[in-house]
Amino acid sequence: MTRLHFRPIYLIFAALYFTQGAVLAYITNFQKPYLKAQGISLEAIGWLTSALLLPFILKIFLGAWSDRVSLFRLGHRRPYMLSGLLLSTICFAWLSQIHPAQNFSLFAICIFTACLGIAIFDTCADAWAIEVSQVDESAPIQSSMMAGRAAGLILLSWVFGQLAHDFNFSRVFVTLSGLCGLAWLIVLLKVREPSGPREAPSWSAQFRPLTAYFTTDRAFFVGYALLYSIFSFGLDGLITLHWAENLKLTGEGLGNYGSLRGIGAVIGALLAGWCAWRLGRGRTARLSLALLGTAGLSLLLIESASTAIYAGVLWGTAWSFQETCYVILAMLMADRHAPATSFALLMVFSNIGTSIGEAFASQFAQAHGYPSVIAACAIGALALSTLMPWLARRPSLANSMSDLNNGRLEIN
Repeated sequence: MTRLHFRPIYLIFAALYFTQGAVLAYITNFQKPYLKAQGISLEAIGWLTSALLLPFILKIFLGAWSDRVSLFRLGHRRPYMLSGLLLSTICFAWLSQIHPAQNFSLFAICIFTACLGIAIFDTCADAWAIEVSQVDESAPIQSSMMAGRAAGLILLSWVFGQLAHDFNFSRVFVTLSGLCGLAWLIVLLKVREPSGPREAPSWSAQFRPLTAYFTTDRAFFVGYALLYSIFSFGLDGLITLHWAENLKLTGEGLGNYGSLRGIGAVIGALLAGWCAWRLGRGRTARLSLALLGTAGLSLLLIESASTAIYAGVLWGTAWSFQETCYVILAMLMADRHAPATSFALLMVFSNIGTSIGEAFASQFAQAHGYPSVIAACAIGALALSTLMPWLARRPSLANSMSDLNNGRLEIN
């Protein structure tokens, strides 16, 4: 196997996805408490939260447009990334001047538009990564992206907490605007369209990958995407609920657990990239599921709140390892003639599984108890890991699950 050489572009990917982690830190940790404190009803908050998911659900259409249309005839990636980040920069700066209690409609429109800008940027950044990389670079690139996003989530969660406590949320929005502006400068100075002639695919050709996933072999990959995300996010959504109810873990303890889980997520992302490079993608895929299941079962052995906090590193590592492994495989599965469309499609499969896992795991936990459902998800992940060698031998998946050695493909 050839040696892995560090390239400065890996730092560019990490820096760009650090901004995504910062936006995620606000949306997931602070928006609901902030709006509730402003007197916004829980129903309105719920509708807004659901609406903010829409741009990311529609990424497949954003990707199709990017693959097909050269924006201002300047390219298919860079001008979209710049436009999306500029939109977010302006909207976050505007949000710092809006009081939700006085004009919630304007606040909702502005935060939705900011998230739309991030979704446009994210879609085209993924496609750009596929276009400018070699086939065997998927592991370090996705590792850099996932680690950068996790680092942004950890650091900015702490920063936003301090800003919101010492000042007010206008400083949070100004910070987000500044980070988006910094990412805009990075794209402007460092991102270039892939060289060489590029023929835009027809609309029918762009959505051909959608029908391809109904063929027998590719349907197995869809099954893997759905099942791994059901088990992974089903587990993830129950852990803190289980500990808060049965171990009486306090809010401060949950915050400390979240920070340590974020540190584990950085470790897991970097470790997954290294393992995919050194051990091969097939072995790493099996290892990721085995690690996820083993970590899930290990959490059931924890009997004290103090121990539970430090288990955040273990679970964060296992969860991020599996998530990074999937995006590495998805990057290799993507059609390089329409990378934005096909990669977004692969993320849709994972997101469907995530929705199923988070929705049904909580319902089953109410009926059968948290430990039983956690154990079921963990055992499911272990069982899925035993199927990976067979899955890797499906003809249409060979390139993504194998390594290229001496001009021939070998299943690990």
